[in-house]
Amino acid sequence: MKRLLLFHFLFICFSYSSIAQETILKGKVVDAKSAEPLAFASVFLNNTTIGTVTSEDGTFSLSIPSGQHEIITSFMGYEPLSFQIDTESIPASFLIQLVPLEVEMSEVEVTGTRDDVWYKNLETFKLFFLGSSMNAQACEILNPEVLIIIYDEQQAKLTVRARDQLKILNPRLGYEISYSLVRFEYYPKEGTVFFGGYPFFKSIGGNNRQIRRAERQRIIAYNGSVMHFMRSLQKGLLEEEKFAVRRLYRNPNPNRPTQDTLDMAGKRYRETRDPSIRDSLMTHYLSKANLPKIIESLDKRPITVDELVEKTPDGKYFLRFEGYHQIVYAGEKEEAAFLGMQNRIPVFQTSVMSLLKDRVEIDPLGGIVEPFDVLFEGYMGWEKIGDMLPLDYQLPTQ
Repeated sequence: MKRLLLFHFLFICFSYSSIAQETILKGKVVDAKSAEPLAFASVFLNNTTIGTVTSEDGTFSLSIPSGQHEIITSFMGYEPLSFQIDTESIPASFLIQLVPLEVEMSEVEVTGTRDDVWYKNLETFKLFFLGSSMNAQACEILNPEVLIIIYDEQQAKLTVRARDQLKILNPRLGYEISYSLVRFEYYPKEGTVFFGGYPFFKSIGGNNRQIRRAERQRIIAYNGSVMHFMRSLQKGLLEEEKFAVRRLYRNPNPNRPTQDTLDMAGKRYRETRDPSIRDSLMTHYLSKANLPKIIESLDKRPITVDELVEKTPDGKYFLRFEGYHQIVYAGEKEEAAFLGMQNRIPVFQTSVMSLLKDRVEIDPLGGIVEPFDVLFEGYMGWEKIGDMLPLDYQLPTQ
């Protein structure tokens, strides 16, 4: 059975109304130890196009919408800092103290190493970080030299850190992304990837033709995305937005022996020279090792919004459900790159969603407040940084 690639995404979000009044956020960014000002540090609202840089004396002034926000501060050689604010009760000015990035000796050695293995690991990182879609393949990491890439053979784990914001050019969607990488871990044996960080988007502009083309690609990227799905849940418009959700059941395959039984049978098969015992072990156990471990079945009844989402009296929305749910987006079919070596015709984009906690809050703009608590498989898990849009993105009006 082909292993599923499971992806967690850390897109910690913020909340605001697009028609709300704006507030001026002021402050100063300094070194936590020396108190020296940090010039040209980035200060931005996470996963948006709203941000600025500090002046030579470390000060900044940023106009932000009223509401609750997550503020990110990033500077080369320092740990990125995030904190929550509410514009209804903020101080006149913030003093933001950044702590230098701790670099281990092994990472110091890797920093100066750019051999064939490093570049091979870089390509692996790009595949699982940017993705393999057409948008992702067009992306370019402009400063790969800031990456610290380490493959631990003993743990079979690829770890990537960054000494500065990653600069990612996405020409198809018309953005340059400054990404403060917090975590990237790839476990090739299990086929699992965990990564997260803080993206800041800047439109790269262009001529009218380029801008129109980028907007068309943004609409395609938005349709069927996690953000689109979450916004549809909040509006109670799943069917109208072309989403269908059904309960998915996963049960152990009764025709496949347990792994312990297979291991014992395999050991016995290797130890014995008796042909009859070998034939019996092969017939009853070892020949069934390639059967799927799990049998999936789908409930034919569509799930309603109320069965997935809980709305609290204060107007917040929470994902709240048990088990697995299949999400089909009937507005677009799978991209050819998603099929890989599979010889089949593309179908509607299909994903599987499950929760790792009892309930998970949905941000008003369609993000997930604690994204590591939601697991997406299938199409939504396949799309990654190369297909991501800022949370303040809105579809153009007709």
